Amino acid sequence: ANEDGVAGDPDSARKLRRYFLASLYFATNGDDSWTRCNRNNLDCDTGEPWLVGAVNECEWSGISCNDQGEPDMISFELDDETMGLQGQLPLELSYLVELTYL
Repeated sequence: ANEDGVAGDPDSARKLRRYFLASLYFATNGDDSWTRCNRNNLDCDTGEPWLVGAVNECEWSGISCNDQGEPDMISFELDDETMGLQGQLPLELSYLVELTYL
């Protein structure tokens, strides 16, 4: 993301995790089809919008992380409303080795 505040972060593992999650956002048309919590609609019931500023990816809506800061769950159950995801899940998600729930 053009406004991603972690570009200068020396933690390369974190940058990779953020990239893998960002690939999910873009593969599912986050800017255009997501009904909330995206870069164009900051309205979130829980968590923070995706790819906005330097917010830690573990705080993004629908993301849960383990104690080491590695995403282990992605869930978009928002009060029985659909999140509006469209498209295919990207291959990059397979690199989130701690991910056990999608």
